[in-house]
Amino acid sequence: MVQNQTILVVDDTKTNIDIVLGILKEYDVIPALDGESALKVLKEEPIELILLDIMMPNMDGFEICKKIKNNKLTKDIPIIFITAKTDEESIQEAFEVGGVDYITKPFKTKELLARVQTQLKLQRNRAEQIEIKKHMALNELIHNISHQWRQPLSSISTCASGMKLNKELGTLNDKSFYNSCDLIIEETMRLSSTIDEFRKLINDTSPQSLFSIRESIEKNREILLSTLLNNDINVQMMLDIDYDTSVRGTASSLIQSLLYILNNASDALALSKDEQKLVLFKVYKDDRNLFIDITDNASGIAKDNLNNIFEPYFTTKHKSHGKGLGLYVVYKTIKEMFNGKISAQNTSFEYMGETLHGANFHIEIPLSSKVMKI
Repeated sequence: MVQNQTILVVDDTKTNIDIVLGILKEYDVIPALDGESALKVLKEEPIELILLDIMMPNMDGFEICKKIKNNKLTKDIPIIFITAKTDEESIQEAFEVGGVDYITKPFKTKELLARVQTQLKLQRNRAEQIEIKKHMALNELIHNISHQWRQPLSSISTCASGMKLNKELGTLNDKSFYNSCDLIIEETMRLSSTIDEFRKLINDTSPQSLFSIRESIEKNREILLSTLLNNDINVQMMLDIDYDTSVRGTASSLIQSLLYILNNASDALALSKDEQKLVLFKVYKDDRNLFIDITDNASGIAKDNLNNIFEPYFTTKHKSHGKGLGLYVVYKTIKEMFNGKISAQNTSFEYMGETLHGANFHIEIPLSSKVMKI
């Protein structure tokens, strides 16, 4: 039996189920003779694939499929219709309600196995991509919290040490004591607020919708820029868009993608020998598209690496610093969620009368006409 690969087979004819059970004996197969039983199984068991008949009493396969796809907990489970119906209308409806494949009876054993294996492989790949995104988000969370907490923790430590020293010297008066307590409380609240901000960003499970780019960036400005500012990097942010400029997707996914690029720039500038460390963050648009440019003066990306940086597992860093999945996930997010494009190139630009050299990440996303406030 293949571990963690469970298939739900829904058919009102036990003979048909027995045939499928015999073919899929290497998998963990759960049978259901009607729609109600199938929906009950889905509430109790983790299912990776559903084989669904269409012609059943009380609730046909199309209705069952609709219920599954309307449930946020089961909507991503792939459904293969297995049925004796061969008319074009039924095939079309099967795909319209959310099916991923359609097999007509009588079917061939090898054909069923091949299609099941294909969907299970795709489902496993989707699950792995979700885990990759979660790990990337967690790494960025830890990385940014460490930077945002550095200054408040330093203030608390300095304040507490000063109170202790003044107490030992007998010079701790009421005014100094209460001022120090107020500062510690203020910085502690700041630490707590940081955790809340990151929790909202990482745990955002809201569906794709229209959202305001400017509002999203301004709400997350401190998170986006914290690593750069704490490393004494000069950041020039230019938002040449209004609040009605909107795109379709998930705001948290875009912010996490921008955060990863900005943190990469911070890491590159940390290795730069240039005394002036600069990041230009520009957001602008034309009639059809939104553009985001992130440019640094960290001397640029090695020419041999430019064509590979968006590939999975490619990294120029030491293996202890990551597996190179970050930019790949950013690429997939921009392309698949936002129907956009992202590219990287080396560039030279003028700043304060000086010619600087570095890398530029350019993002292009189609605009939406209506905006939904986040």
